[in-house]
Amino acid sequence: MEKTRPTSRAILHIPHASRVIPERVRADMCIDRHRLEWQLDLITDHATDALFQSSYARRVVAPLSRLAVDCERYIDDECEPMSQHGMGFIYTNGPCGERLRDSVSPDIREYLLAAYNQHHAHLAKQTLDCLSEHRCALIVDCHSFPQDPFPYEDPALARPQICLGFDDYHSSEALRANVLMSFRSMGFDVAMNEPFAGSIMPSTFVGNTEVQTLMIEVRRDLYWDEHEQTPKADFRKLRQCLTALIDELAGQLPALLPR
Repeated sequence: MEKTRPTSRAILHIPHASRVIPERVRADMCIDRHRLEWQLDLITDHATDALFQSSYARRVVAPLSRLAVDCERYIDDECEPMSQHGMGFIYTNGPCGERLRDSVSPDIREYLLAAYNQHHAHLAKQTLDCLSEHRCALIVDCHSFPQDPFPYEDPALARPQICLGFDDYHSSEALRANVLMSFRSMGFDVAMNEPFAGSIMPSTFVGNTEVQTLMIEVRRDLYWDEHEQTPKADFRKLRQCLTALIDELAGQLPALLPR
């Protein structure tokens, strides 16, 4: 008899690990190949699709680079603060201000908008399936960030080894306290909502506190050699720490929901 595969209450959302830019999108850019590779080195959340693991978690991994389409930006530039830096849902500038596109052709915009909508539909479907099975769900928004701030970032903000992003409504106090205590017990320097704040929540489930969300941002120098663009020796150890934490949170989630 085939054994039933256990499932987790966790959904790993990994939006920025890819370096893939389809050729049709690349042809719409004005930057040369070498400069584009440099921009990808700067802004990709390198290997977060391998770093963030859980024994049975659902996974939603964006297949395209954020330099093609950033699935965590608002489509409407008036609602998206990063659009003032040319980094809305379709970037016109890279993280250091270098021009990527002079304009976006209508067919490329339509193509990227379809990819954006497909990504969010997948996240919503995984969340709904998790709720249907477990009556609760935890979205872990998985990111990394460089040790030094980009020009558009506030250099006065802390850049800890681990940044936890949350909102008060969809990230319960018990969940935040549990994660903070776990990381600190492992010896990590941790900050809350600094330098990055918030965590993704599918619009369908806004207001439903049975869906909890928490962003985990790992400072990149903990696991990635940005000069060589290769994992560091501590990569596996950090992955084990994250896996144990995520599995523990998924197991404890019903007790961590707001009362």
